[in-house]
Amino acid sequence: LFAPERKRPLPRYAQRIGLITSSRADAYFDFVKNLVPAGLTVEHADCRVEGARAVPEIIRAFEWFHARHVDVIVVVRGGGSWESLQAFNNEAVCRAVAGSRAPVLAGIGHERDVPLAALAADRYVSTPSITAIELGTPWREAPLIIERAARTVRRAVDLWALRSRDRLNANAQRVQLHHRRAMT
Repeated sequence: LFAPERKRPLPRYAQRIGLITSSRADAYFDFVKNLVPAGLTVEHADCRVEGARAVPEIIRAFEWFHARHVDVIVVVRGGGSWESLQAFNNEAVCRAVAGSRAPVLAGIGHERDVPLAALAADRYVSTPSITAIELGTPWREAPLIIERAARTVRRAVDLWALRSRDRLNANAQRVQLHHRRAMT
């Protein structure tokens, strides 16, 4: 489940995001607050992220997303004690993460917390806030990339126009010279 060769790349410009977490958790609010780009669709599967009922609810959330088309599934939960993170060390949850139809980005815990489900994810970052930043960064950079490409295209068109004008002028001069020679 943790093998590097089974990891899938996350889509660069994810538009439809599946979010698995508790709607009452700080992780939910951290994710939503930091997901800046407008126009992204976030479908939320509300579930417990700790306690006895967390494991079946997290697994059902993954199953729920199997019936939906999302570009990426994000699983977030804030840090906590070793005991409070145990749902994300459960084999069935790890298998649900690894078996997801969509790539999975996990932001579970904090810098020192690395549960097994995070290792089974296609990509793991240390906090719920960073998951949102990870997904939003390409969208924030897109206008700069587009502007750079537009400048490159403008320069290429300007150069093509300049060369075309020079060729037309050279051909016009040849035609005029040929015409003058023909008249004399």
